[in-house]
Amino acid sequence: MELMIVIAIIAILAALALPSFQSIIEKRRLAGAAENLFADLQYARSEAIKRNSTIELDVTTGANWSYQVDDGSGGVLKTASASEYIGIEMVTGNDIEFDPRQGMPDATQTYTFRIGPAGTIKTVAVNAIGRIEMD
Repeated sequence: MELMIVIAIIAILAALALPSFQSIIEKRRLAGAAENLFADLQYARSEAIKRNSTIELDVTTGANWSYQVDDGSGGVLKTASASEYIGIEMVTGNDIEFDPRQGMPDATQTYTFRIGPAGTIKTVAVNAIGRIEMD
C-alpha cells in the first residue's frame, strides 16, 4: 500500500514538472537552430575567402524552412532544415552571397527564428562588412 502511494506521488510530481521541461527543450532547439546558422554563415564567409570564389547561402523561410551553403556551381557544402529543429520556424531571411574579396556579403541580412506562432525569437544578422552577430 505504501509503495503504491509513493508511486502515485512520483507520478503527480512528474506530471507537474513535464511542462517546464518542454519549454526548456523548445528554447534549446531555438538556440541550436540559431547557433547552427551562425556557424554556417561563418563557414560560408571563410570558404569564399579560402576558395577565392563566391559562396552562396540559399534560404527557404517558413515552418518548413531550410538552407544550404553552396559553391555557386551546384556543389552543396552544408545543409540544415526544420526537420532537425522540430517546432522552430524561420520567420525572416533571404539568400546571401559572400564575395571572395574579404568575405563581403552582397547585402545585409537578418535571419529570425521563432518558437511556434508567437513564441520566443532569436536573430542572426550579417552586416554590410560581413560581421555576423547573434542576438
